[in-house]
Amino acid sequence: EYAFMNSAAQKLKVLIARQVSRLRTLRRALGSGNDEDRLRIVRFVASRLPLSNAGKQIVMIWGLDHLVDRQRRAWRSGLISAQRRWDKEGHERLQQLLAGTRELEFPAAVSPRISFVVVLRNNAHLSLLSIESVLRFADLSYELIVVDNGSTDLTSAMLGRIKGITILRNATNAGFGPACMQAAAAANGEYLCFLNNDALLTEGAISSALKNFDNGNHVGAVGGRILLANGTLQEAGSILWSDGSALGYGRGDDPALPQYNFRRPVDYCSGVFLITPKRIFDQLGGFSDEFAPAYYEDADYCMTLWHNGFSVVYEPL
Repeated sequence: EYAFMNSAAQKLKVLIARQVSRLRTLRRALGSGNDEDRLRIVRFVASRLPLSNAGKQIVMIWGLDHLVDRQRRAWRSGLISAQRRWDKEGHERLQQLLAGTRELEFPAAVSPRISFVVVLRNNAHLSLLSIESVLRFADLSYELIVVDNGSTDLTSAMLGRIKGITILRNATNAGFGPACMQAAAAANGEYLCFLNNDALLTEGAISSALKNFDNGNHVGAVGGRILLANGTLQEAGSILWSDGSALGYGRGDDPALPQYNFRRPVDYCSGVFLITPKRIFDQLGGFSDEFAPAYYEDADYCMTLWHNGFSVVYEPL
């Protein structure tokens, strides 16, 4: 019995020593390598942990936050400050609209070229800024379709001060994908533009995007260069890796860098700003209800486009 216990203790010591040695090796690699090397290590370790995919994703995010980019926390702090300024501006603008007598009035379009689809669920102040950006910068004939997914804040009061738009109201939160499908069914435009209610349209974005559809019928969707509140890049098109994980290309980087400023085909573009011909959207079934209430319906739709002979294009302008 003593010999058996002694052997087990020895095996445990060897196992512990091996794990300590591995940890030291990882620590040296993470400390001396560049960000790309550290990213490879974090991905390698996370992929081999005995966890669910969701658990591996949490480990990946933690590793990115604490090990890969030493400046990430400072960048995040700056992003939070910028978001707070945006938040404050939205609240002030909402109070101004509700306290005054003026209404926002959208132009009537009998045969709109494009139908904007904006899904709301609370955050009336951010939704107002997004809606106003459409009024200011949509440079082609358009209609705006808003789906209110059972908001409980001032969204209803805010929408009551806007004329010339189509409002679809759901008693409960139907989710992003199903709400987009509701709006698409009611749309009259040649194209659909899905726009997040916390995103701001910029000057020239729509006309630049639609030019991609002028060269034949092979383009199925176009997305744009999406910036975060602090002016850094959220995505310049998106990547789907072979393991099914998704990544916005260039997140946190300088949007003026050359690699983000040329038109190119991409795996998919985010539903934050995604334009597609309505006839193709209808023909292919739109956003699959497999992904209801939300997330990945944009990636899935773009994959469906590729599988049906259509391309997905990133337009930096």
